[in-house]
Amino acid sequence: MFQKCFVVLVLMVVTIIAQESESYLKNQQIVPVVFSVLDSKNDLNNPNSDVTTNFHITLFSGKVKSVLGIQLGVISNNVLDDFFGYDATGIYSRTGGNYSGYQTVGLVGRVEGSFTGIQESGIYSYVGKDFLGIQTTGVMGKVEGNFQGGQFSGLINETNDITGVQFSGIVNKASDVEGAQFAGIINSAKDIVGVQSAGIFNNAEHVKGVQIGLINHSTKLDGIALGLINLSDEGRIHAVGWAGGISKYQVGIKFAPNDYWYTILSFGDIQNDDQMGDKYLIQSRMGLHYAVLPVLYMEADLGSGTAFPHNLDNWKDSENFWQILEARMALGFKFGSRLSVFGGISTNYAGQFEELDDNIKGKITPFFGIQF
Repeated sequence: MFQKCFVVLVLMVVTIIAQESESYLKNQQIVPVVFSVLDSKNDLNNPNSDVTTNFHITLFSGKVKSVLGIQLGVISNNVLDDFFGYDATGIYSRTGGNYSGYQTVGLVGRVEGSFTGIQESGIYSYVGKDFLGIQTTGVMGKVEGNFQGGQFSGLINETNDITGVQFSGIVNKASDVEGAQFAGIINSAKDIVGVQSAGIFNNAEHVKGVQIGLINHSTKLDGIALGLINLSDEGRIHAVGWAGGISKYQVGIKFAPNDYWYTILSFGDIQNDDQMGDKYLIQSRMGLHYAVLPVLYMEADLGSGTAFPHNLDNWKDSENFWQILEARMALGFKFGSRLSVFGGISTNYAGQFEELDDNIKGKITPFFGIQF
């Protein structure tokens, strides 16, 4: 699927480049080859600054009006107007107008106008207007206008509206996103339609889709948030507690970012044989909420957790740590906007461990709780 999308994108870019270059050719007098040794800031001493060329080669630095073809440079290049074609420069390359084609630069690639094609740089890629294609950079990619395609960087990506994929090692920042944001640490967007996934923190005003991260925040969530802490300005946070099921008791925090999705972080004591010693249980849960009536609701969730010994001396033995899955269904009654009581049935799977009390292991057992 990705390969097909990539091929379509490349064909679109090639078509647009061909159309733009044909239009540009009509008004240009072209010098086939230009060789530059050292660019001068004074245009009178730089006879190539008003030249359009098919093949521009520079030893140290060079300046031409525009390029329709290939540019190769050891250190730096400066194209004052538009560029159509391929640019490979060792350190720094700048285009003052629009760029259509493939730009690869060792350190910094800069285009003041719009970009259509592929832009690669070792440290920093910059486009002053809109972008259509693929931008990759080792450290930071920045587009001042709208972006269509894929933006990839080792550390930071920043753009206005993006349709496509934005991927970075640390931070992604965009206004409106239609597609996906993937970041190693932080994603930030205004409105997002699609997927927003970060290693630690996702933030958006309006999400239509999925947020995946350790901490997720939105002003409004039309979708689901998969994380340990899921916050929404239009949602609620509840304190919950229950007994039964796999636990003697559990208390936790329930994050309900919208009316149909919730997650719970909880802590409690597990029910097990006395000869095995007491164990604590830490769980994270995610589930669905459905309002049957204004005062009656149904919920179903799945929890994953770890049970570990009260006694610290037993922590050195990995067999004393149990990985447990638990599924629940419940019916709840509301008393006001926050208080409710609930009860239901629970079943569990305790991995490869056999020590869990046979009275509850893999059985369907009741539980009851309260929510504030």
